[in-house]
Parts: sequence; structure tokens; C-alpha cells
Amino acid sequence: MQEIELEKHILDGTLWRAKEILQSHLATSKYDVTLYEQYGQVLLAMGDTMEAGKYLFLSGVRNIAYTEAISLYFKRHGHKDIHNILGTFPKSARQAEFNAYPKIVIQELESAGNLPEQVKARINYKVEPVDSGFSWVLWIFGTLALALVLGFIIQGIRGVAWLFQWMIG
Repeated sequence: MQEIELEKHILDGTLWRAKEILQSHLATSKYDVTLYEQYGQVLLAMGDTMEAGKYLFLSGVRNIAYTEAISLYFKRHGHKDIHNILGTFPKSARQAEFNAYPKIVIQELESAGNLPEQVKARINYKVEPVDSGFSWVLWIFGTLALALVLGFIIQGIRGVAWLFQWMIG
């Protein structure tokens, strides 16, 4: 259904709607080179050459019609620090395993001086929790705070009960 609707909007020239449909797919999909190419094609047709270059680069498809957009994107971001180009990648591409990238994408990253070890380390980077050694202190303070709050609640209930008893009789 979505594919038919997407094709209809592309053929009708309502590229803004095709872009919206593809954006919703990109937000919920894993790294998908076909989807990236479709999105890049729509962006290219809309005249957004730089953004189209990013998606066409990541699609791994090298077509003569894509050369200018990919070159523009790669000139802007590809020859700098690895963090610069990876920072421009969509979330699904950043979270993808290194071997999920098309071979041409890996080769172009390597040719720009972005070593695969650097790419792998950045893509698979996970923050490990740091054991500060103060977890027992936090547990004690949390327990004391909970006891204090419960004490106030109990005393409040006792105070309200005493007040009703005094008013009644």
C-alpha cells in the first residue's frame, strides 16, 4: 500500500509527500540501502543536493546521476575527522554494524583516511556504566529518606485522627 502511494506521489510530482512517506520509513527502519537510495532520489529531484548526497552515498549505489550529489556531500564531510562524517549519518546508519555498509561505502571511507577500526569503534561505541563505589551510600540515604517520608505520613494520619477525636468528643 505505502509503495503504491509512494510511486503515485513521485509520478504526480508531489515530491514533498513522497519525502514525508520516506522520512517516516527512515525513522522506524533499520539501515536499508534501498530506502536510502529512494530517499536520496526524491531529495535530488527536489534540488536538495547535499542531503541527497548523504543518502545516496550510504546507499552504496554509484550511478552517474548521483555523482555530483555524492561528491558534494563527501567533499564537505568525508575528508575531515571520522566523527564529523559519522555525525551526519542518520541514526539507523550510525547504529548499523560495520559490515552492513556496502563495500563501496567502506572503501570510500577508508580512502579518505577513515580507518575501519575508527569506524567500527565509533559505530559500536557503547557507554559502560561506571561503578563509583558509592552505591551503598546512596542506598543508605535512600532508605533513610524513605523512612523519614513514611514517618511524616504516619504522624500526619495520627494527627488527623487525634483532631477528629478532639472535635467529636
